[in-house]
Amino acid sequence: MSRMLAGRVLVPPREGVLAWQATMNASSLSVLVPTRGRPKRLRTLLNSLAANTRYPERLTVWLGIDDDDEPTLTALAEICALPLTIKPLIQPRAATLGMLWNSLYWQARPKADYYVCLVDDYVVEELGWDEITCQHLSKWPDGLALGYFPDPGIAMRDEVTIICATRRWLELTNGIAWPLFRFWFIDSWQDQIASMVGRKVRIPVRVAPS
Repeated sequence: MSRMLAGRVLVPPREGVLAWQATMNASSLSVLVPTRGRPKRLRTLLNSLAANTRYPERLTVWLGIDDDDEPTLTALAEICALPLTIKPLIQPRAATLGMLWNSLYWQARPKADYYVCLVDDYVVEELGWDEITCQHLSKWPDGLALGYFPDPGIAMRDEVTIICATRRWLELTNGIAWPLFRFWFIDSWQDQIASMVGRKVRIPVRVAPS
């Protein structure tokens, strides 16, 4: 495993790099989506993924659903019938949004090389967004990178709000979010770490509010 020292990333031994590159050939991608009470918007997001994903066989969408979210639970069979691999995680409502993000990550963790954190009131407009994301996150042979989609909903477009990351990055940061952050700073601390070590990656994928 890579070690970080004085703002630099020390590349792991060659055998570790080769093992990582072999894993990357699969290019599996998990999309993590916390949702509550907005099944129509959730379907709109999922339809945008279905329309614009180049390799749907490599994509899994994980939905974080509260067990008291009746509108979403009622629509769940229809949602899961969409032409994507969709896996719902139904659990008691988390105390913080950070805890829900991490629950989704730990469910998806053994099964993906790359992760994208989306919300249920946005859509993905970029054809081949999945391929573009994997290409940008795979630039470093040690597998350490944090990417982001430019967010049209904020004034500072270079801030990380839509997290995209490699599996090794999230292993080192122990998940998506520090669990005590209720809403604010969930993405900011990842942004700051990636900026300090020179692994923050702008991914040119167009997204928009639905």
